[in-house]
Amino acid sequence: MFKNLCLFFSLAAFLCSASTAQSRETAGSSEVEAVEQILNAFHKAASEADEELYFGFFAPEGVFMGTDGGERWTVPQYRAFAHPYFSAGKGWTFVPRDRFVFLDGRKTVAWFDEKLDSASYGECRGTGVLLKLDGAWKVAHYNLTVPVPNDLLKDLVQRIRGDEPERTVVFIVRHAEKMDDTENPDPVLSEEGEARADRLARMLVNQRLGAAYATEYKRTQQTVAPAAAAVGIAPTVVEAAGVKELAEALKTRHKGQSVLVSGHSNTVPALIAALGVEKEIVVKGGDYGNLFVVTLNGGDKPLFLHLRFGW
Repeated sequence: MFKNLCLFFSLAAFLCSASTAQSRETAGSSEVEAVEQILNAFHKAASEADEELYFGFFAPEGVFMGTDGGERWTVPQYRAFAHPYFSAGKGWTFVPRDRFVFLDGRKTVAWFDEKLDSASYGECRGTGVLLKLDGAWKVAHYNLTVPVPNDLLKDLVQRIRGDEPERTVVFIVRHAEKMDDTENPDPVLSEEGEARADRLARMLVNQRLGAAYATEYKRTQQTVAPAAAAVGIAPTVVEAAGVKELAEALKTRHKGQSVLVSGHSNTVPALIAALGVEKEIVVKGGDYGNLFVVTLNGGDKPLFLHLRFGW
């Protein structure tokens, strides 16, 4: 957001535009009008480089998110960044021209989205939350973004990535619920397990999987089958005991891809460790709802995320 500070709009243009930024869905509410006034004054204070007034609009635990990926600031962090500019009389102007405001039933929480005009960034979008604290509305969260047309997004993403190493995102799950058949060493999924496998496929539908791996057992192959079929790929079968070999394949063969792996309660923690995650993982016997995400960053320490899905 602030790599190049915005040029000033005229104050008259700001006030004119701000006065038309009304909530079309909740107009007439005195609390909505109060929120409108706070947001208009919030932007005006930034345009006038009024540091005390601007940061006075934030809740103590407020967060500001700018357009740059690293710009997630608490109020003290944001103020430390802004102070040199504000103290030199340099602000940034975003002119609101359309806004929607909504209130919770008790009228103590408000959330909004607004369109903004910027001399440097063109049309921007602000979204956020205000809390009513001690009778006054305070900005608890503000997120500034620059909408990008979908037709331009692919090229823009490539430019942003530049020379960054290609990332491999590995989704790791235990096989879904299996049939209760003690006499069969290789049971298939139960109806509940099939439903979980379908749910997993729906969750990953936008991940554009480049590969899927399962062990030699039917239950792991059936767990990845719906997700693999959704993108037209055939799962690769590997030996359950070959955790180290699988980890090496994931590190070297699938750069820049998303990959799904289904294993077992003992092989899933072993694979996560083999990928370099320094966290003890335990998969309990009756637990099938873990979704582990390991992001490989070209030699850097992998990123790790533990999610839940299903029931």
